[in-house]
Amino acid sequence: MMQLTVYEAKNQLSELLKAASKGEQVIIQNNEGQDFQIIYLAPTVKHLQYGSAKGIVKMLENFDDPIEEFENYMP
Repeated sequence: MMQLTVYEAKNQLSELLKAASKGEQVIIQNNEGQDFQIIYLAPTVKHLQYGSAKGIVKMLENFDDPIEEFENYMP
């Protein structure tokens, strides 16, 4: 277990994060005597599935209509 003050932790934050990611308990105490713990949160994997964006993405009815500004570039 590592226990440091805020002042001490400022200079070694990268090392503290590495230690927490390896499972070590890291506690930082502020000036008021409150303790805070750094914990590692494993990344969550979201599995995309067909239809998961249904109702989120919408296309207007005129989506395929020609765009007036592009008329000079159209055959």
